[in-house]
Amino acid sequence: MGLTSEERRGDDGLDRVCEVMEAARKVAIKQALYEAELVDFPTVEIPDGLDHLGVTVSSTFSRLIDQIDRPSERVQRVQKQFWIAERFNKLAWDGWISGGAFDDNELTRSYGESFGADYGNNAAYAFSEFLSENSVVRYLPDIDKEYWYAPLLPLAALWLIEAERLAGCNRMSEALNKVADALSAHEDHSGYFMWDEGYKCHTEDAGDPPSAAAILAKKRHEKTMLNREAVAVACKDFPRTMSANNVATALLMQGKTPFSHKKTAEIISEAKKKKPD
Repeated sequence: MGLTSEERRGDDGLDRVCEVMEAARKVAIKQALYEAELVDFPTVEIPDGLDHLGVTVSSTFSRLIDQIDRPSERVQRVQKQFWIAERFNKLAWDGWISGGAFDDNELTRSYGESFGADYGNNAAYAFSEFLSENSVVRYLPDIDKEYWYAPLLPLAALWLIEAERLAGCNRMSEALNKVADALSAHEDHSGYFMWDEGYKCHTEDAGDPPSAAAILAKKRHEKTMLNREAVAVACKDFPRTMSANNVATALLMQGKTPFSHKKTAEIISEAKKKKPD
């Protein structure tokens, strides 16, 4: 028997919800990994170009492949990783609903049926959230813990290859949706990469005196960094096993973050990668 709505609202309601979610998450990832070993994933061939999608998309694809180390191997691998993420999402939501962490209704069921539905139908971002979760990634030894978002690039390539196949079958609407998914994956990868590199190279030029605009920009940056730190501190009040998405929702409801839900979840994911104090 799962939790009732009254139990979720009780004094220890959040703790009990977290317990249900963590238990379901552990079962889901182990089951998804087991099932993935039984799947015969098709071999993905890297084409020289994407003739049905036009010169611009084809050139973009070629540049993307050039950015990926061992593209054939990694595109093949991300096919399985994404399948695991989708299956995990379905199993986890089934467990959360049956366990009473969430009400059983059309909306919550849709989150389990459509990967990324709870992230604004953004499957690439949902995949990045899956990769960033400490409670999930520890079961995936082929994910680099420091460069966890790396599979987003081969995922973008995989989706462009799928878009080319769909376009060749005159299924242009589906093909364009896959191109859009690939763009999202590439953008998310670039965003994470730029943040990491910017953080590593964050230095101040001690040369010319700063302009007024530079001073204002610095102040805005400092305020943003303070707000990011406040979110990172606030998320420590929640169990580390609670997903960044759910913590972000809670912080927004409590008015403890000035950022959007997506940005708050990104900050929390980044904080979760750091070792606990």
